[in-house]
Amino acid sequence: MITAFTLPSLILGTIIGILTDRWGRKRIIVPSLFLFRIAGTACAFARDFNLLLWLRLLQGIGAASLLSLSITLIGDIYTGDRRITAMGYNASISSVGTASYPIISGVGVLATMGWYYAFMLPILAIPLGLLVLFTLKNPEPKGDVYDGLPPTQFPTVFKECRKLRLF
Repeated sequence: MITAFTLPSLILGTIIGILTDRWGRKRIIVPSLFLFRIAGTACAFARDFNLLLWLRLLQGIGAASLLSLSITLIGDIYTGDRRITAMGYNASISSVGTASYPIISGVGVLATMGWYYAFMLPILAIPLGLLVLFTLKNPEPKGDVYDGLPPTQFPTVFKECRKLRLF
């Protein structure tokens, strides 16, 4: 189940970077938060292991942009010492979350209530997604090599990635 969740980050990492430069940070991070929440919460209701794996894959697609975009947004919003402080907070919270999630869900919830309750925690992504949607004021990219490329030209992005030997 961990591989199904982390595999999309490996595959989508560079593509998400290109898309956020092209379409903007908010247009990528808000749907990612909602996909993470919907697929993650749906895992709580899955009673078939194959369905659970597919839902974890979808959740991983939603999560693929979250870590890299949080760092990008910090770089966009903050400068100097404030950027260094924000990067430190981001790394600390990410580490604490990575270490505590299995403890909270595994020991605190799983052992007492049932394995599927651990998948209810992603529901917290909904208020966070709404907060980002309505309050995030970040400087969006002013343009790049993909200016003028309509979203229907998505295959062109893949061709460019191959030219750069990104995959």
